[in-house]
Amino acid sequence: MSKDEIRKFLISDIINKVTEYIIEDTGCDITSALSMLYQSPVIKWLQDPEEDLTSKSPAYIYELIKRSSQ
Repeated sequence: MSKDEIRKFLISDIINKVTEYIIEDTGCDITSALSMLYQSPVIKWLQDPEEDLTSKSPAYIYELIKRSSQ
């Protein structure tokens, strides 16, 4: 696997886990959870290699999303 493929895999895994957290906390459906995630500024940070959020846990990233929506 190339570094880019690994990075994409990590992002996908983080998105899946954060989506689960959103659904558990809010009781919303998967579409609403993904919408909440993709409308937050955190998704841009996650996809930016300079930010290196892929080294952080999904729980940490979820906390960033909750704080950015307040």
